[in-house]
Parts: sequence; C-alpha cells; structure tokens
Amino acid sequence: MEAAVGMEPLVEAVGLEALKGHIHTVPHPRSTVVRVFLSSTGSDMTVERSVLMEKAYPDIQNFCHSLGLTFELVDLRWGVRDMVSVDHMTTELCLEEIQACQRISAGPAFTVLLGNRYGHRPLPRVISEREFELLVGKVSDLDDVKFINKWYWRDDNNVPPSYVLQPITRHFAHYDNMSAECAELRDKDALSWQYTEARLLKLLHSAALEAEKAGQITPEQRNNYFKSVTECEIEQGLLSAGTPSATSATSLVLVRELPKLRKKDVQKNPAAFTDVTVDGLVDTEAQELLSSLKARLLSACSSSSSSSSSSSSFSSCVQLSCPELSKAGVLEPSRKEHAQYLDQLCQQFTSQIKERIRETVGEGSTGVGSWLHQEIHHHASMCARECAVFRGRESLLGKVCLTMWDRTGARHAPLVLVGPPGVGKTALMCKLAQEMRGVLDPRAAVVLRLLGTSRLSSDLQTLLRGVCLQIRGAFGLSSSHPATLSTQVLVRVFRQALEEVSARGDMLLLLLDGLELLFPAHNELVRAFRQALEEVSARGDMLLLLLDGLELLSPAHNALKLHWLPRDLPPNVHLVVSLPDTAASLLGRLRATTIEEELHGSFFELEPLTCEQSKGVVEAYLSAAGRALQKEQEEVLIRRFKKSGGGSPLFLHMALHTALQWTSHTHTADLQVGESSQEVVDLLLQSLEKKHGRLLTSRALTYIALARDGLSEAELRDVLSLDDEVLAEVYRHWLPPSSSSLIHMPPLLWTRLRKDMGELLVERQDAGRHLLTFYHRLVREQVQQRYLDGEQRSERHAVMADYFQGIWSNGRPKPLQLPPLHSKLDADRKVPCQPLWFAEGVANLRKLRELPFHLLHADRWEQLCGFIVGSMEWLSCKTAVCGVGSVLEDLSLCTTLYECPELQLIQDTFTLIKPTLDLIEGHADSSLLYTELFARLHCFTETYPALIGRLCSQCQDWFTACPDPTLIPKSSFLPLPGGVLTSLSGLKTGVSAVDVCPTNDLLVAGSEDGMVTAWNIRDQEVVHTLAAHTGPVLALRVVCGGSLCLSCGADGALSCWSLKTGRQLYCLQEAVSCSTHTRPAEGSSEHNTSQQNTSEQSTSEQNCPTRTEKTRALDTSEQNTSTENKENSGEEHSTTEHSNSTENPSDPNTILKVTGTQTSVSQKNIRSQKVTAGSSTGALCTPLCCVVEESAVIFTQAPKQCVKAWHLESGESLYEVGPPGQSTMLGALGGCVCVLSGGDLLTLYKASTGLETSQIRLNSPSTSTSPHTHGTAHTHGPSHTLSPSHTHGDLHALRPSHTESRDTHTLTPICVLQLVKQNKLLVASREGFIFQVSSNGTYITVELPSPASFLSASEDEKTVLAGCGSLLVVLEVQQHNSLQKLLELPLGATVRTAAASSQAGLLVTAAQDQLIKVWSLPSGTLQDTFDAGDPFVTSLAIFGQAVVSVSSSSSSSSSSSSSSSGSLKLWKLTSDPKMRARTSMPAHCPLVAISKDSQSAFFVHRDNRKEIYTWDCTTGEITRKSQDAMDASAEVRCLELAQQKRLLFCGLRTGTVMIYPLDFPQETLCIPPLKDTPQIQSMSISPREECVAVAYEDAVCLFEVTARDSFPCVDGPVGRFPLAQLPSALSCMALMPSHRLLCGGEAGHVTLWSCKNKGSSTGSTSTPLEPGHAARITCIALSHWSNQALVGSQDCVQKLWSLSPLLLDHTMEYKGFVFEGVLCAAFSVNDKYVFTGSLDKTIKVWDVASGDLLCVQYVYSPIIKIAAHKDGIVGVSQQGRFVKEGFRCPAQVRPGFNPLQNFQAQLKVISRERTLDPQNADARDGQCYNLANVNLMSMFKARPSTSNTCVLL
Repeated sequence: MEAAVGMEPLVEAVGLEALKGHIHTVPHPRSTVVRVFLSSTGSDMTVERSVLMEKAYPDIQNFCHSLGLTFELVDLRWGVRDMVSVDHMTTELCLEEIQACQRISAGPAFTVLLGNRYGHRPLPRVISEREFELLVGKVSDLDDVKFINKWYWRDDNNVPPSYVLQPITRHFAHYDNMSAECAELRDKDALSWQYTEARLLKLLHSAALEAEKAGQITPEQRNNYFKSVTECEIEQGLLSAGTPSATSATSLVLVRELPKLRKKDVQKNPAAFTDVTVDGLVDTEAQELLSSLKARLLSACSSSSSSSSSSSSFSSCVQLSCPELSKAGVLEPSRKEHAQYLDQLCQQFTSQIKERIRETVGEGSTGVGSWLHQEIHHHASMCARECAVFRGRESLLGKVCLTMWDRTGARHAPLVLVGPPGVGKTALMCKLAQEMRGVLDPRAAVVLRLLGTSRLSSDLQTLLRGVCLQIRGAFGLSSSHPATLSTQVLVRVFRQALEEVSARGDMLLLLLDGLELLFPAHNELVRAFRQALEEVSARGDMLLLLLDGLELLSPAHNALKLHWLPRDLPPNVHLVVSLPDTAASLLGRLRATTIEEELHGSFFELEPLTCEQSKGVVEAYLSAAGRALQKEQEEVLIRRFKKSGGGSPLFLHMALHTALQWTSHTHTADLQVGESSQEVVDLLLQSLEKKHGRLLTSRALTYIALARDGLSEAELRDVLSLDDEVLAEVYRHWLPPSSSSLIHMPPLLWTRLRKDMGELLVERQDAGRHLLTFYHRLVREQVQQRYLDGEQRSERHAVMADYFQGIWSNGRPKPLQLPPLHSKLDADRKVPCQPLWFAEGVANLRKLRELPFHLLHADRWEQLCGFIVGSMEWLSCKTAVCGVGSVLEDLSLCTTLYECPELQLIQDTFTLIKPTLDLIEGHADSSLLYTELFARLHCFTETYPALIGRLCSQCQDWFTACPDPTLIPKSSFLPLPGGVLTSLSGLKTGVSAVDVCPTNDLLVAGSEDGMVTAWNIRDQEVVHTLAAHTGPVLALRVVCGGSLCLSCGADGALSCWSLKTGRQLYCLQEAVSCSTHTRPAEGSSEHNTSQQNTSEQSTSEQNCPTRTEKTRALDTSEQNTSTENKENSGEEHSTTEHSNSTENPSDPNTILKVTGTQTSVSQKNIRSQKVTAGSSTGALCTPLCCVVEESAVIFTQAPKQCVKAWHLESGESLYEVGPPGQSTMLGALGGCVCVLSGGDLLTLYKASTGLETSQIRLNSPSTSTSPHTHGTAHTHGPSHTLSPSHTHGDLHALRPSHTESRDTHTLTPICVLQLVKQNKLLVASREGFIFQVSSNGTYITVELPSPASFLSASEDEKTVLAGCGSLLVVLEVQQHNSLQKLLELPLGATVRTAAASSQAGLLVTAAQDQLIKVWSLPSGTLQDTFDAGDPFVTSLAIFGQAVVSVSSSSSSSSSSSSSSSGSLKLWKLTSDPKMRARTSMPAHCPLVAISKDSQSAFFVHRDNRKEIYTWDCTTGEITRKSQDAMDASAEVRCLELAQQKRLLFCGLRTGTVMIYPLDFPQETLCIPPLKDTPQIQSMSISPREECVAVAYEDAVCLFEVTARDSFPCVDGPVGRFPLAQLPSALSCMALMPSHRLLCGGEAGHVTLWSCKNKGSSTGSTSTPLEPGHAARITCIALSHWSNQALVGSQDCVQKLWSLSPLLLDHTMEYKGFVFEGVLCAAFSVNDKYVFTGSLDKTIKVWDVASGDLLCVQYVYSPIIKIAAHKDGIVGVSQQGRFVKEGFRCPAQVRPGFNPLQNFQAQLKVISRERTLDPQNADARDGQCYNLANVNLMSMFKARPSTSNTCVLL
C-alpha cells in the first residue's frame, strides 16, 4: 500500500467525489479476472468444446496467471445431457451469465463457436399481457387457444402482468424423474413434451407472422419467437454491443464449415450436425436463420476491422476448415486429419484469446489507488442496495441528526446505534451516509465502512489505513502520518528536509536509534487515525465516519477491545458506530469509556419495525424487483412478520426473497413462511434441496461458508469437481462428455442454484477477484448448523485444502466411482495448478490466503508443517507478498489450536522481525528473511529439530545456492524469541515518568517530549496518546480507580486527564516547581565520573576479590599520577558522589516510579518516590504531587519551596501548608500530607482542612545515644501534636521550643514509599536508614547495608524491597509496626529496580548488567533470567504472568554518538527457559577485544573499568580465568589483543600498560608509566605483532614485542612520534611494519609517520594522506599484508588507500536513512574484502579491488568491534551480542545485482584509474607470509632482549 505525500495520485486514481463518499459517483474498480462466455450449439460442437477444455483452457489460464490475472471460462453446455430445463430458465441464465462476464472481465468476455446447427429454439418463458392476448387473438382454432392457455398462465404478481410458461412437470410429472423404475414413464413424458413444444412454437410462429403483417408488432418482437438460444447469446454478447470496436475487442468468433454433408451422414446421426424437426426431418427454416446469423456476424466483424485503429485489429471471423466426418458421421480425435483440425482449433483459439487479453489488459494500478478504490466501491455498492429499499425510521434519523448538529462545535463522544441482530442497523447506517451530508455540510466527507463485509474491512490495520488515506485524500491534506506512508515516500521527504536545512545554512545534529521501531507498529497506525481526525477539525472541515458492525472485526490486534476507537472527538468530526445488543462486552466498554454527561445522548436504541413500516419496506422491495403480491399473500407475509415477534427487517428481507417466487395463482395454503429468520432460511434451504438436490445444495453452500474469504464461482466449480460424492450424484444417470480423459462439474448446475439463491449470496471484490459470500452472517450460521458436524467440517476443509494445494492438478487423475460404471474412473478433474508463484513477481494470493486455514481445520498437521510452517519457500513468499502480519495471523491460528513450543518460537520470531520488514514494506528480497530467521533460530535447532531444525536447514541450503554475495549467520546474534513478549510502541523519546493501575491493567508513561501515553497491558494496546506538556513529563499519578491521571511537567503545569475519554479536564499553570528536578545528562563526563569512582569506593571493593601484593606495589608506583588525575577531575570527591553512586543513574527523579504492583492490587497503587539531595543548603528534589483521594485533594510541590492544595475534581486552589520557603513534600499518610522542613522535622497536615495534626522529628540512630545493630528497628514517638483547632496559619507560633536547640544533624532523604493499606510512609535516607512513619506520629528505623537507591512493595504491602548498591534487601512489614529483614540478594551489579508479588510468590529485579532476574519468595532462589538488552531499565511491574520493564532514554558508550528512546517491554514469566538462548555480554561495554578464532572476547564493564572480563563464546558465559591477573587496579582506557602471540594489552588511565599472556594465566606483565607522560589514550598492534604502539596525550611510543626464555617480553620505547605536530587531536591509529604509523585525527586528517632512527623521535617523517575527511576519523584497518588501509570516519565516507606506493584507490560514500559513520573495520583473511560496522546498525562488505559494495546486513545494534575469521568475520555489537558470520561471494556478481534492495540508501564510489606503469603498480614481496604458519615461540627465542622495559608482576 503506497500513498503520495500530496495525495494527488490517490485523488486521480479514485476520484475526489468518491473519496468524499458520494456513493453514486464511485466508478467500478479494475478487475483481475478474464471471464469468457463460450456460446455454441450443443451436439455438433461437443468434441471441439471438450478439446478446448482439455488443451486450450489450461494454456490460457497459465498465461493469465503470468500477468497476475485469473482466467474463467463459462460453458453452460458442457457436461449436461439436455439444455432444456423444467422451468425454461436456460435462456435467461445464459444471458445473465453473458452480462456478468461483460461486467467482470478485464479482457475478452464473449466467444462464439458456430458450426452447422442453428441450435434449439425455445419457447419464450414470459410474454407480456398485451402481446400474449394479441397473439392469442390471431389463433382461430378454439382448441389451439385452450392449448396455449393450458401452458401459459397469467401472473398478476409480475409488474406489469404477464403470461408465464408453466414448468414441464405441471403436465408431465415424470419428465425429470430419473429413477430406474420410472424410465418408461419418463421417456413417454419426454416425447410428449417434444411434440407439445413443437405445437406451441408452430402456433406462436404463425400468430407472430400475422401480427407483424398487420403492423401490430415489430420485426424484433417477431424474431423473439424464432430465435435460437445461440442467436440470443450472440446478440447479447456481440451484436448488441455499444460500438463495433468494442465488440471486436471483447469477442471472438470461430466459424467451422463442414464439407457438404452426405445424406448417409445425416441419416446416421440426424441431429448431430444439422437442425431437424421433431419428426426427424431437416429443419430448413433453422438453416435459413443460421445463414442469416452468419452473414450478420461477418458484417459486424468487418465493420469492426475497418473502424479499429489498433495495429492488431480483429478484421474478421476465424474460419475453421474441418475435414469430412468419419464413417460413423462424427469427429474422431484419433484420426489424423481430425486431430490436425482440433489442434488448429486450439491454436487459433489460444492465440486469439491471448492477443485480445494483451490488447485489453493494461498495466493498471496496483498501488494504493487500486485497493482503496476497490474498498470504497464495495461499500458504496452495498450502501446503494440497502438504501434502495429503506423505509421508516424517520424519528430515529431525526434524533441522530439533531444530536450531531448540536455537537458539531464542541468536543464530543461517538454515537452508538444499538439493537438486536437483524433489526436494521446496517440499513440505517447506509441511510445516514446517504442523507447526513445535506444536513451537516454539502462539502462534508462521508466515510462508510460496513465492517466484516470485505477482507480489508475485517482487519483493523487495513481498516484504519484505508480510512486514513480516504480522509487525507478527500480533504487534500498535504502531509501524511508515517503509518500511512510507504518507506520510499518517507525517505524522500526526510532527505528533502535535510537538504532544505543545509540550503538555509542552518546546523542540524540528528541522533536516531531504534530504527526498527519507526514503523508500526499498530499503535502508530491508531495514532495516525486520531491525528487525521484532529487535522480535519483544525481545518474547519466536516467529516462523518460510519463504522457498522464493530463485533464483526477480526480479533487480531485486539480490535474487539476497542482501544483504537476515539472516545473524545474534535469539533466538526462525527463518528457513528453500530453493534448488536448481544455484544455485551463491546457495549460495556463503550459505556464505561463515555463520560456521564454524554452517556444518555450518545446511545440510540433501534426499535423493531412497526406494521406500517414493514408494509413500506415490502412495497419498496417488491417495486425494486418488479414484482407485486396479492392482497391475501401480503396479509400472510405481514401476519408472519407480526408473529415473529422481533419486528426484524432481516426476517422481512428473507421472507420477501421467498415471496418473489410466488405467482398470483399460488394458493395461500402453499405459502411457506417461517416464524423466525432462522426458520425462513431453513425453508429456503429445503426448497433449494428439493429443486437441485440436497447433496449439491449442501456441498456448494458449505464450501462457501467454510472459505476464509469466500470463493469465486470458478473456484467453487473446481472444488465441487474434487468432491467425489457430488460428481457421483451429478453423473448418476449419464456419463460426462469425455469420460475417458476428464471430468468436471457442469457449470449449468451451479448457475441454476446460484440463480435461485438470489440476493442471499453477494459478490465482493478482493484483490481484483470476485468472491461469493453470504448476504448476512445468519445465512452462514444456518448453513453450517444444517450441513456440518465435526467430521463433515473436517472433510470439507480437506477437499478445499486439496484444491488450494494443487494435488490433483497438472493432469493427475483422481479415481472416482460413477454409478453407471462398474470400475473406478481415473479421469483428470481439470482443476488449475496451484504454484506459489505463477510468474516472477506474481504470487498465488488465493493459495497464500486459503491453504493454511484449511490445512489447519482439516487437522493435517504433517502437511501444515511440511508446506506452511516448516517451509521457508512458503514463509518467504507470503512475507514478501502479504506482509509479516499475514504470516503472524496464520501462526496465531496454529498456536491457538496446537500447543507446540516450536510454533510459539516461530511466531515470536516473526513478531520480532515484523518492525524491520514493515519498514521495508514489501520491497525486501528473500535474503533478509532467511538471514533474520536463521540468525534468531539457529541456536534452537538441536532442541527443536522437527520444525526449527528443518527451517534452519532450508536456510543453509538457500545460502549455499544463493547466486549473490551473502553474509551467512553462524551464531544467534539478533534478538531472540522466547524472552521479551513484545515491545510496547508509542514512545518517540525517553521515558521520564511511569505509573500503573493494576485493577484496570493500565500503564501510563510520560516522555521527554511532553507526551503521555496510556497502555492496556493485558491487550498491549495504546489507549490514549495525550499532548500533555511543552517540556518533559516529570511525574504521573493514576487516581480514582484508573479513571483520572495527573501529570506534572517541566513547564510547571499540572494537568488532569480523563482516562475514559482522553480529554483534558483542567490544566494548572505554575502549579509545580521544577527548579530542583535536575539531573546530569546521562553519559556526560560528570555523571559517569562520579558514578564510577563512588561505586568503586562503596561497592566494588567489597564485592571484588582481594588484590595481590604485586598489584598493590604497582598502585604505589602510580600514586602520584593517580592523585594528580583525581585532582583534575574536579568533582570526584564532592558531597554528591555517594548520591550518584547509589541512586538510579537513569531515574527521571520523579516521585511516581511504580514497582511491585500486580493485577490483584487495589485501586490505591504503591509508589516508590525518589528524593535526591541537591545543594548544600538542603534543597531537595522532591515529589511533585501527591493525592489524598478520600478528601479529593491534590498537593503539589509549588515554586518557592511551598506546598499547595488543589481540588481533585475541579482544579480549584484550596490552601497552602508548611513554612513558606522551606517546605518539602514527602507524600500522603492517613489522610494527611507529610511535609519536611528544617532538615528533619516532619509535619502532617489534614487534607480535608489543611490543619496541622502532628510533628515528628526524624533522628537517625547514628545521632542517638542508644546502640543499635544492623537491620534492627528502633521506635520513636512524636515530638509534638497539635489540636485540630489550630489553623495552618499559626504553625510558627505553635512549634515546640526544643526545635531551636536540637542537634544540627540534617536528614537527607533519598526515596519515599507510601504504603496505603498499611497506612505507613517509608523514607530512605542517605545515611543508610529506612524510617517507617505511622499516622499516629510514631516511627521506627532500620539500618541498611548501604543507602537505598529505591523502595518498592508487593501488592499486599507486606514485602518491601530496597536497592542497596549491588544488593537487594527484602524486608517484611510485620505487625506492631516493625520491619524485619528477610533476604539480601547479591546481584553482582548495581540494582536499578525491583518488583515483588506476594500472590505469585515472585520477585523480579533489574540491574546494571542488563539482566532481568526472577526470584522466588520467600526463599530467594533464582528461577529465571532474561537478557533485557538495555542497561537503563528503570522500572518493573508485575501483571499476572508477565513483567513490564521500563527503560528511560540512555546514552550510548563513548564510541557512539547516537541516543536511544525509552522503551517498554513485556516479558513472559511462564516461558520455558530452554526456549531462550544464552545471555549475551553486557551492553554498552566501553572496551572490547575479540579473538579471531571466535572462542573468546575480552571486555571492560561500564560499571567497573578496573577489571577485564572474559566472555566464552562457546558456552555463553562470563568468566575471569585468573582473578588476580585480570584485575587492572586502575581504569582501563584501551584494550588490544595480539591474536597470534595471545597477549592481551590493557592501557590504564595511570599510564601503565598491563600485559596478560593468555597462555600463562598466572603471570602478568606491565609497562610502567613513562616519565612525564600523561594517561594512555589508545594502542595499536602491528599486523605481524612484532610491535605495539601506545598513544599518550603528547606522543605515541613504540615498543617491540620479543621473547626471553620462551616467555614474552616488551622492549622500548624504540620509537616516538610527537602528537603536537598533528593538525588535531589523535582519534585512532594503526601500526604498520617497519615502524610506520597511520594516525587519524578528530578533524578528519590522516597522517603516515615513518620512524627512521630507532629509539628516537628525530628523523621521523610525516606524510598527510590527501584528501582527508570532513569529520572525525573513527577507525583505521590494515590489510594482512599491510599494503592497504581502510580509513573510516563519521561523515559516512570510507577511503581505501594503497600504501605501497601511497595512492587513494577508492572513496566509498554510503548515505543511509540516517547519515552515520563507520565504527570499525577489518580485512578478510585473503584481503579480497573489507568488512565495516557502522552506527546505522549494519555490517557492510566491500570489494577491495573495485570498491563495490557487495552486501549490507542490518543487525539491530552497531558493531563496535570486528575481526576477520576464516571465511567471514567475528564481532561484538553494542548490545553485547557475539556476531559470527561467514561470507560467500560468487566468482562473478550477476548483472543487475543491487545490494541496497533492502535499504533506502545512496551509494557513491570514486575509484582511481588503474595504469600499467610498474612504478605505480602495487609492490608485493614475493615471500608468502601466513601468520598461521609462524612459530611464535621460536621467534621469541630468536630475539632475546636485555631491556628492562617490561616488568613481571
């Protein structure tokens, strides 16, 4: 689906009037069906028609499939013994079929196959009253008159009255009795009818001739009594067409001429090839009429040829020359000359039809205009049909119109029409769509959707997207929401915006992360829908949106929860929905979310039809059908309508369908009308069974009922042809025309049944196909109830599965036992093949949609696994064509019916893939899906070999056979299924505040852009998106049982919102103070420095192993340098150090961080409130607001450090409490607000009055004289209590005197927790204590191991959690106001948040190591671990069996400049741990080194930069092989690994280089700090690892790596490069052999240094590499031969240099959706390719020789370290994922290969011209050098060193 930003293509494709809802102006959409009616005589063309069906039709069908079309041929004469029907309806059926073909067909619609017979000339079935009486008057014989009147009866129910030919069985009862015992009677009646028909024809012929001679009728009227069925068809399909050119374009005429028939041929087979009379004589009159018909055809085709301007015009009829007949007087396909004739016929027919299809079928529109046009036309057609017979309801229409008029100018709720099923809601909605424009505004747009009547209106996402596009197109909105646009359009707009900024000379810094979350994201589509409504209102335009039948929406995307439905509509926008009163849950949700004031006027009850109204409906219905009823018949109908009791229009409609069959002479005793709608349908089905047979009726209707989206008529005939029982019944009394070769369902039998179904079957267009479905769901339900039980349902689904699977296609015979035969017949059923792809780019949409559904319900598990779920070909095709959402819909059906962990994993995988593929929006090639699936499921293959193992095996086969360059995953490095259930979309920036209401399953989050988003956690749906503040949201509070939400923002405003409607109730400006609510930017130097150093002092030394004496000795040598660095850092020893180390570094510092809640919690939530020390004067970052609900009072921390009270419902200002200028609000307790002043004086004020009730002096046990122990509670009493008679204005006078002389100790609260049920307030202080304050004025204290960074409680408030550094302390709230410590859980990293549920017995924690852990309560046993993938988890909440994690905005590591938005993730607590892969390395590690053998990686943790951890890539575990050796004792600034010598180099901040020999884990080497050298900046190891470069702040020193006694050592420095000579600061470097160094700078320069004098800086030369870069150099990678280097920068430019000689080979510029640079690079082992990792989260592969881009792979996280490995690479992502991939590239890339097919990017490569000059040729040493063949130990022995540079610790 694609839309242009300006909407011009959409308006052009659909039309403005149609977009605005003018139902009569909607043109017919383009069809994708080529439906051809074949007209021919019966017996003389039997062989030709059979040969065409066998040979020509499959060829044409395949041709149409290749064009994306469907071919259907209608041959009503095939397969039937006699065209004469009992009711004489054959001619009418044929003509109606021709009209249908002309209406539907996208190509030719009519074909004539004319031979030597004129064909059967039937009696007219209906003759008008005047004409019949005129003809009877011409008959003189009274017996003849009686004879005519015997067969033609007057029917006054026809309008006007007419005479109708009676059924044959009225006078010949055994005519259609096919039983064997009645064979003689049947033959007698058949012969009698032949003579009767001949006599009637003769009488009518003569009477018509006489009337014509008398001038009483026209020649055309006279011809009606002489024409054959064939001529009637030709006139309808060809001769009566509008213009000759149109005739030739849509018709084909094939005329066969036989040699002059011999007399003996006629005698042998008299009626086969010529017309004969009933007496067996040649009918000369018919032959004359045939000659005349052929002359007319030739004339028509000749005129068509002369008037056609086409180069391939159809000039004449195709003349077919037929050889003489056989001796038997027939055509025998076995004879050579007859076979040649039939082959010529097939060739001519096929070529002519194909030529006409090419001429008439253009490219057409397949974009948004196509499907939206089709959808609008569908609903407009249904609306017109409903309005045609609408009567009554004037009163209700008036009420609805008046309500809309009154609400037009203000915000209002939607209108809801409610009534019993079948009461006429749909008709009323259609009438509103037709009439309301005139009432509201003639320029208004009316958007109507009759939900459930089409596939696009049944799915919520396609519904919303279609509505959004129609609204935008109707009003010409110039811009669209991203959810309604395609990726190409968005990229174009994005790039245009960047160019405009540049042209203006403005500066823009764009930081984007999480691109996979940009596109919806169902929640984004909902937001786009609501935004469209707001935009229309803002323009002053009028919009009416009508959604009929909410209950008919598919349950996907939680559509029936109605979270997507706006509850608060803007002015000028009206929304009307309808639903039955039986949908109690939907109705209850609508009522619950409508405010009381609008509740009465928003719901309208549809009353049953009155008798008078029903008579009007009957009159309108009959008038539209051209029928009438006799008075007695109408009374019977009305009487039954009354008796039905419901007054249902549906009942009336069904009954009228039956009444249309009544004639004026139908006796009232024979009228059958049920007493309910169900009974009416049952009676109708009984009548159909009686007329067409129960088996055919039941099977045809059953297949329609069981189809997922309905069936086309061609599909239904094919499915019936696969039903053995149906064919056995059809061919019970005769054999098919070609019983030896093929068998099929006769089309005429279905056409007759379709005719009698009438309007109960409706046709809807889906992707250009015309599908049949039932008029009302009641008909479907009755069909299923009547014909289907459990076993039959499965059998019918199996037949349809066989059809869509194509099992019996391509000539494969299916055995069938026919009653006339004694053995089974192996005949071709002639059903089409069903490949996945008809042609390149043309998929089998019907198979993709229907096959999974039928395999599932047929209980064919093996086939479902083999062909659908376990087939990568299927999954790839359906993903590319139908989207990931369609695949997820199928998988959801599977997981609903089958409990299979593999299915669940596959479904979760596609859920994870969906955002990425939605971003590409169907333009991805197969490689993306294969890579995504394989990388996510590879680790589960051994556990689940059946499905996942099969899929991964197919992926590997695909990678092997892929003709294009491909990166092949060899590890599961993408986010894996089985962990996070889903990510809640809807946030664009970081989360700054959170609150929950478990009773309503609500989670409300505020973000830094001022938006407040409310989710229903159970349904994972956005309920409201509120534009709350102009700055970040600082605090949230859900109150009043989840009906209201309070928000405080950085703009100082307090807003109150209704969570029912999303409407803002009031906004109080300058209500809250934001001056103290500041925090250092996360990722800033101040924040990181203070956090690291204080954590080292407070927690790391306690938990880390004891350092060795060697390390302590080294520390002593570094003391001076270390002290100097600390002094330079400035803030490392400030009083705020400890605060930053203990509190959550990413916490938004708001009071309303909610943890530990669950669905069983009462309406009052449990909140952990953060309070952080600010300045030395005692200013606190306090709670911004708190609520005392019983008093309906809000308290806010107002500006100037005062506390204000406001009325909760009105927002009215009430009073102020506390000493002015020194009051700090802590929370609410026992109907009071708690205010802290004077450092440690806590005062309680009654919320209802504002009066002071008590004062409490909070003294820490450290200031008291009584001893205490760890975790012991100490009880304290109130310091002063005031009488309620005192007012808050007298507080200063009433304070006790001892407050002036108290100890000067000041309490510094960190966080506050309110226990509502326990009526207590917990305050955690910076001194490491918890104060439990009771409402009676007493408090107790409990000492913690370290200050608490957060507090939270379980839903019953009996368990309290306190985060203390890397420990989580679990406390139990006991009786008698005591707190008892239960557990201390060591988490190994700083605890960020925790939640507990006593009901579930679970405890969930999140720590700095990005792990979410689940523990049991009260034992503290670890039960499960999740990889959060984000170290900034700030809040957790337990909802039933799921956990919600909240992540604030975070800053990446120092290597990344991108920022990420906050996220909310939902985790399953019930998932099987074995369904999850091993955890990854910690995210955002500042330093990583990775081994090329892919066995291990070394990293420094962001929380503790003094230790180097080892990651075992095989086991997926973090280890430290030698705790002493890997303790660096100081901050590690750089990390490099000598791959072959297995040495790990660690550069420390103190200037020391630690060297860890990995083969000698007990030993450690070091290079002590050089004299007068500052801290180390970076390091680089030469490719041959003989030298290492260490960059200090002023110079780069070179050290040689040697060996002494088989032990490595380091000599030097052997060279020195002063950095002062560089144009800018050094950013990265690469060391080459021969002491050459490539240096990259911050300003983009690159310099090549050469050291000529070993051990000295003199004699060094520098050569700039020009041209340089425009931005910082981020990486320099050397080839293994050191003759080439890749230089990457932040400006998206990469330059590939040849180093010997120094030449620029290629400049590669890659600009993606976000312009971000390169992070790392590595050459392949053979130096043919270079791999790069970029900030745009991709890995790219470049060809070194040509500079061409070979492959791009999106990996969801930037790659921060990369190394070559065998045939590919190994790397580590920023999220800590270990990446291992192989690279496969063919010897020659195919022409036209586009590596950017899956990406919106621009690529520019500039290469130098290659010359043959030997001086410019690349110089390569002839020696073959391979690091793998080097004996490193012998090198060590050969180079003994006497240097004392390296110290052994």
